Amino acid sequence: MTRLIETLISGLSLGSIYALMALGYTMVYGIAKMLNFAHGDIIMVGAYAVVTSVLTLGMPPLVAILISIAVCALLGITVEFLAYRPLRQAPPLAVLITAIGVSYLLQNLALLIYGSEQKAFPVLFTIPSVELGGVYIDGITIATMAVTAIIMVGLSLFINRTRMGKAMRAVSEDKEAAELMGISVNRTITVTFAIGSALAGVAAIFYGAAYTYIRPFLNRLGKEMPQMPVELFDERFTSKLALQTMIAGGVPKKRRREDKGMVDRISATIILQGYMEAQSLQTKNEI
Repeated sequence: MTRLIETLISGLSLGSIYALMALGYTMVYGIAKMLNFAHGDIIMVGAYAVVTSVLTLGMPPLVAILISIAVCALLGITVEFLAYRPLRQAPPLAVLITAIGVSYLLQNLALLIYGSEQKAFPVLFTIPSVELGGVYIDGITIATMAVTAIIMVGLSLFINRTRMGKAMRAVSEDKEAAELMGISVNRTITVTFAIGSALAGVAAIFYGAAYTYIRPFLNRLGKEMPQMPVELFDERFTSKLALQTMIAGGVPKKRRREDKGMVDRISATIILQGYMEAQSLQTKNEI
């Protein structure tokens, strides 16, 4: 029974990390109606920002955490300004392809700078384990669940109680009507990307603390497999593809009626992306 409870708590901890990742992802989609496939790569950048700050520059852990969050927020603002804002009135497929392009750009920049080898994530804080009735709960697990709960409550209060939060809800409902009411749509979406990307920085910290190693392909949450045929997807792509496919299938019915081919285009792009990555992996293994 003790082992079962410990396993459940471990699962809650992992779910909390995924929740932190999903908060920023769904916030951007819910308000800006954009599928930001580069969100996982922003998490990767945040993790490398911590590694660089602590191991290379010798900064204190608290300063490294703040730098990671700031770097992710600035990166999110930059990506929105350079890649997504010019496509505000473009077809959904154009935005989708751009998002995938940004994802590959960040991945390859990380490869050029840090190489393909995984790097050890520094220990930023040490929290002692807690024993409750014979059940041992890791300190990182407690911190992860606590921080996730606080962020969820804070984000909910921000969206529902603040002026900017109300502006975000208005933009989510109808951009044109919100603009007619004096709301700056561009500023609202920029703030949305900044908050979502800052949450990605927080997720990067707890991901690194839980898994201790990071790599440029951090957005592919799964295990590395040495050999596989092109016809099958590598297990390491499973989580990413599943998440994106769920989002594609979860597009509201009203949105699907307005653009009947949206889900088909999203699904086709996801499948093509996974096939190309699997093919690239097999070619690498053959060499």
